Amino acid sequence: MRGHEYATLEHLLRALIDDADTSAMMKACKVDLGTLKADLVSTIDNELRTLTIDDERDAAPPPAFQRAVKRAVAHVEGMGRDTVTGADILMAIFDEKESHAVWLLAEQAMTQLEPANFIAHDSPQVSQRRNTQPVVKRRAGKRSKPAGQ
Repeated sequence: MRGHEYATLEHLLRALIDDADTSAMMKACKVDLGTLKADLVSTIDNELRTLTIDDERDAAPPPAFQRAVKRAVAHVEGMGRDTVTGADILMAIFDEKESHAVWLLAEQAMTQLEPANFIAHDSPQVSQRRNTQPVVKRRAGKRSKPAGQ
């Protein structure tokens, strides 16, 4: 996390660009991933530089990050699914109106409706990969941490 104290929505969106399913969805929505990635890296390196710390602590998720993940999980549970994907998290990020990540997505002309439509009308290839590469997986009423944590 570049030595940052917090893992912000900008960090989360940057990570979602590297998720195969989420990047495919964003490309289908005509998002220029190279530009978005560069803008996010610039934001993280410049705008968030005051969040850096000198010790070895892991970056903590601030309230906006936690709310987005909780919204994604609640949405997935409401749909009767047990796997939260990057598209679900991306859709939930849009509810954080005071987020630079949302502003950067808007600069790419992406709206919350696009990931919602993608989730609702998802392609078979994405469905197959979802079964092998979940972002968050729920089992027997117990939530597990996001992949890689």
